[in-house]
Amino acid sequence: MQGIIAALKESSLFCSIDVIELIDEDTIKLLKLKARVTDGTLLYITELHSPSYQKYAYHWQKEGGKVIIRDGTTNLIGKP
Repeated sequence: MQGIIAALKESSLFCSIDVIELIDEDTIKLLKLKARVTDGTLLYITELHSPSYQKYAYHWQKEGGKVIIRDGTTNLIGKP
């Protein structure tokens, strides 16, 4: 999770990163953040990882709220 935050902070594409929630423990890792892109758009990222479950969601929108793209998935580890 820290790697995602560091990569966004180092990138010249983003002017600010606001971590909304961060849990980094052995059994669960959760990251929710809002990143302001240099063109004024906003990127929301949610990632959740546990030994049996993974979920991610990305939401990119214009400043007024109009969605540019949204993506996400959930995976149960070890399940077909």
